[in-house]
Amino acid sequence: MVSAQSTGGLMRSAENVLVSTLENMDFVNRLPRVNHCTLIRSIAFAALAILGSGVTAQEAPFVAGFERFARHGDIDSAEGGRLLISELSCVACHASEQQSLQPKRGPNLSVAGVQLSSDWMKRFIAAPHETKPGTTMPHILATLPAKDREATVVAITEFLRAQQAEFPVIKAGGASAVPHEFWKHGDPSAGRKLFHRIGCVACHEPDPTYETVETQPTVLSLVLEQLSPDEIEEMGLASATRRVASVPLHELSKKYSAQSLTHFLLDPHRTRISGRMPKFDLNVVQAADIAAWITQRDGSGPSMASEFHPAKVDQPLAEKGRVLFAALGCANCHSAGKVKPSATAKAWGTLRATDHSCLNSATGLPDFGLNDDQQQAISSAIDSAMPSATGQGDSLDADALARHTLLQFNCFACHQRDKIGGVGRYRKACFETFGNIDVGDEGRLPPPLTGVGHKLLPKSLEDVFSGKAKLRPHMTIQMPGFPQAGMRDLPTQLSRADQQDEIAEQELFPLEDEHMAAGRILLDTGCVQCHSLQGNMLPGVVGVELSDVTNRVRPQWFRDFLLDPAHLKPGTRMPSFFPDGKGQLKTVYGGDASRQISALWHYLKQSANQPLPQKLEKSRSQNFELIPEDRPLLLRTFMKDAGTHAIAVGLPEKISFAFDAERVRLATAWKGRFLDAQGTWFVRFAPPAEQLGDDSIVFPDASLFVQDNDAEMRFQGFRLDPSGVPTFLYQMAGCDVQDRITATTDRQLRRKLTIRRTAVDQTIWIRPLSGKTPGQKDDFTMTDENGLKVTVVGLSSDGEVRRNKNGYEWMLPLPANAVVEMELHYQW
Repeated sequence: MVSAQSTGGLMRSAENVLVSTLENMDFVNRLPRVNHCTLIRSIAFAALAILGSGVTAQEAPFVAGFERFARHGDIDSAEGGRLLISELSCVACHASEQQSLQPKRGPNLSVAGVQLSSDWMKRFIAAPHETKPGTTMPHILATLPAKDREATVVAITEFLRAQQAEFPVIKAGGASAVPHEFWKHGDPSAGRKLFHRIGCVACHEPDPTYETVETQPTVLSLVLEQLSPDEIEEMGLASATRRVASVPLHELSKKYSAQSLTHFLLDPHRTRISGRMPKFDLNVVQAADIAAWITQRDGSGPSMASEFHPAKVDQPLAEKGRVLFAALGCANCHSAGKVKPSATAKAWGTLRATDHSCLNSATGLPDFGLNDDQQQAISSAIDSAMPSATGQGDSLDADALARHTLLQFNCFACHQRDKIGGVGRYRKACFETFGNIDVGDEGRLPPPLTGVGHKLLPKSLEDVFSGKAKLRPHMTIQMPGFPQAGMRDLPTQLSRADQQDEIAEQELFPLEDEHMAAGRILLDTGCVQCHSLQGNMLPGVVGVELSDVTNRVRPQWFRDFLLDPAHLKPGTRMPSFFPDGKGQLKTVYGGDASRQISALWHYLKQSANQPLPQKLEKSRSQNFELIPEDRPLLLRTFMKDAGTHAIAVGLPEKISFAFDAERVRLATAWKGRFLDAQGTWFVRFAPPAEQLGDDSIVFPDASLFVQDNDAEMRFQGFRLDPSGVPTFLYQMAGCDVQDRITATTDRQLRRKLTIRRTAVDQTIWIRPLSGKTPGQKDDFTMTDENGLKVTVVGLSSDGEVRRNKNGYEWMLPLPANAVVEMELHYQW
């Protein structure tokens, strides 16, 4: 007779074998790269469902570092066990002073009543592994008789429903607007793009249908394509080819409201105090967009609620739940209602792997649902921590502690250190640069952490881990922020692990009178070709900013790196300017490498007070202002109000406008000077272009056309007439639109629209204006609160002003003609 627990372990082991086999089958490797992981595991599980004669195995707790490395032997069993012990929060009950075993702890539940669905909480408490497969939460109620479980679940849920507080008030900043009830306006298509570009896919499963930009394969990728699975294994490259399992996102639309999920994405550390979910630098619109996308993708049921409106709390029942919450040990991991931990267990140092414990749910203790690999790893960790003959427990050195922290926070999902980790082979395509410039893996993937304690000063490491350091603006991925409490010791651990015999700065780089002039010449010779300085750069620059490098890196690393870049950073595109330890520029200190590097260091240290290198000065002095004179000028660029697909048009009448080709809308217009093209032409990763003129207007952030079926607008490009005026072309269901925008002699805009209808039975509306406060002049003229006046010419049907959640919208129906011609006149 086989127990359910044993059956579950066998099923999980069999699934892992099947997955490994499928990964190396030729037909799988020919499938779309992003879909491999999901498809393989789906095939494996489907096969097991048939072979298992109806037996269903619960999914074991998912710990990213264990699943990726320990399960495959990339780290030893005891190290994997220590990781599990911390991530399962074992010593929250079994007290221990060992640093590496300190518990992750569970979410702060002090706001659970407004953040989490009551129905979801009830189901999760009753059956955590079934409700959230892969959860590290044990089944606490497994210790209770079945007859008592339902009443306990109801009481604890009521206690958690009573934990209510207002969501933080998000205030608008100068560059960041906060729309009213922003969580209701998430755009799933925008959220999908953000999810795949800023780094979410390092941990979570990419959408297999998401299209990425084709990049040149690396030498390693080309080699791997030619090797057989056995050859890959023999060469020690199995880890590089293995598909990385994803942190699950299970039925979020049943767990959160749009409001609570958006607030969670804005500040996950408010409730996830462990920091395993990092904090990205999102504004409210971006957070709402990602929330809309991941819950739409979820497809687990009805649409997510906008917000929760909890019913009145049953206080006596909630008080009963509070007592149970403490008695069952929930407060050992979770904060809620000022309940203090009360449950105690055997001290960790007295445990033995042979003891009856939570490793085996058959003992009647909380059930973690561990599989065989996990049980074995925890047993190994317990055995390795047994007191030695001297009576002292084993201790970890700085390198092991640093790696343990990196495993806990899943830093290896992005970064590599000592040949462990890095972006998974089949996720690399999602890591891009702005402008999709191919600068190789070094320019688009997160940097390695090998030797980083020798490279960066502790304060710089702190800034990196907190997310404050913004060093690679050309990369779409963000370095997120982690809580200071979790990362407090990591800078010191890395520094100690990578420490070398440091030479004092004064001894390494003695200051000389000529250093400033010499450093300026040396920077001009090579450095500024790839790096910016004080925000100034040459065309096409993608390297990191140099002005603060002396505040970030250790002097000795600076010297060692310049002398031999490839040794400290294999695969770097940084050339060696000091081959064989000699400077190539003989006119400076006769090519003395030590004096030249010293001059570079001191110039960079004082660069804010020194003249720029000559090439940068010359670049700054050039004028790239575009001035439309005899005909219009067009520039594809990034603009604040027109997005990343802006088409800016400057007209000779000294009026300009920008068309947002991504959202298919007239975005903004201004009078006077047009644009400076330097950033667009030469600075590939520059911030959005700024208009040079004044007297600007931003048009309503809404589509001009409205259909009953809310059809998508598709931009089809533009064509130029003989005078250079563009006509924008786009489509929607049943319509082709030609949109020509010109200027009047008094510097106003006139917009001629030709709508060709292929389906005249559809109702189509024109929305010339929307805003907060309407100011109608007559049936075909209206103004808004910003002074924009719109006149409609060519329509005979009366329109109407409709109220909406943001204010109003002016709507006019289009006639059911095959061809409709009309004009919009804009004045401000």
